[in-house]
Amino acid sequence: LAAKLPPLASAAVERLPIVSNWLRFGGADGHVIGFSEPLLHMYNKDGAFLRAALGEKWPTLGAGRTVALVLGDGLGDATMADGLGMDHVVRIGYLNEAEGPRLEAHLPQYRKRFDAVVLHDGSFEFVTGLLRAERERPRARRM
Repeated sequence: LAAKLPPLASAAVERLPIVSNWLRFGGADGHVIGFSEPLLHMYNKDGAFLRAALGEKWPTLGAGRTVALVLGDGLGDATMADGLGMDHVVRIGYLNEAEGPRLEAHLPQYRKRFDAVVLHDGSFEFVTGLLRAERERPRARRM
């Protein structure tokens, strides 16, 4: 993915590296043969995994940061910033359920775990609005 980004985005990739599962390709036909190790999954998606994945980059990347913004579409995603030592964590959950019993069943759990919940395969407008509002606040009142 990073190789496909425009050159202007390369500086952002250095400051905000992608921590993800990566497909491994191989064989004569170039098919998928596996995933990167260690595998990132719902039970280890937290600050400890992030620190380990970033290795020596973490002290520089984490220096001076006091706020983490967590976006997730599963209940386990709410803990992704745990272990990072942030003063503030803003958790936004995406509940991708249609109207009806499944939405009604899951919504109370999402409201408990996330600070805000975006419904129905919603867009990132809420997140971008939140970031714009924070950027426009006077510096002394920021998180």
